[in-house]
Amino acid sequence: SGCSNNCKYCYANTMAIRFKRKNDKSWKKEEPREKMIIKNYRKRKGRIMFPSTHDITPRILANYQKTLLKLVEAGNEVLIVSKPRFNCIKEICDNFEDHIDKITFRFTIGSIDDSVLKFWEPNAPNFHERLSALKYAFKKGFNTSISIEPFLDNKVHKLVTKLRPYVSDSIWIGKVNRMIG
Repeated sequence: SGCSNNCKYCYANTMAIRFKRKNDKSWKKEEPREKMIIKNYRKRKGRIMFPSTHDITPRILANYQKTLLKLVEAGNEVLIVSKPRFNCIKEICDNFEDHIDKITFRFTIGSIDDSVLKFWEPNAPNFHERLSALKYAFKKGFNTSISIEPFLDNKVHKLVTKLRPYVSDSIWIGKVNRMIG
């Protein structure tokens, strides 16, 4: 639980603080939920979004992959949602080539402008790193999707034009729903 990206619009942060699982300071510290890592998973109906309350960072990558492997080996389709760090996505792609039919990547990229990204998502990767991760997953043959949710400036058309060649699934566009602080 927790996420080092510290995005200003994060719903998971809001919920964790509201239900007293974290506070504003502790949210930024990623802590593995051992119970979720060691448990076995069964086949579920529909696609499973994982992660849904944190991002994939080098600190949690090994535990993330252990859990992801259990999910896909149980026959689940998994939607990997991330503000992608290239090295993390490269390792997942390389390690999960045998499960390519079970994985779709949905990368969150809300702006082409690094200063805008840095303001809203202080510790998340810059645009170039996210684009590199998208290109890598696409070229490896994984299904790719983009979430421009929320869109963070008025350059959405330019962003879509830049990303579209590397998207095999869908592009989602939406406005911000919650603000922190």
